[in-house]
Amino acid sequence: MTTPAITVEGLWKSFRLYHERNRYLKAAMLRGRRARYEEFWALEDVAFDVPHGETVGIIGSNGSGKTTLLKCLTGIYS
Repeated sequence: MTTPAITVEGLWKSFRLYHERNRYLKAAMLRGRRARYEEFWALEDVAFDVPHGETVGIIGSNGSGKTTLLKCLTGIYS
């Protein structure tokens, strides 16, 4: 068995979704409190192998994590 060209195991990515949007930096600094946020998991425990010479397509509905996956694979997101 040959070694895969790409191996991904245990890929996770989350983002912070803030509940309040501060319109002015001064107002945000004067409040002196932390912004409330919710953690959103865009990718959870992704794993796959791509053998040498194979072509792969990534399909899915809007917001399913396709672009996030590619950005993680290319190093844009860590």
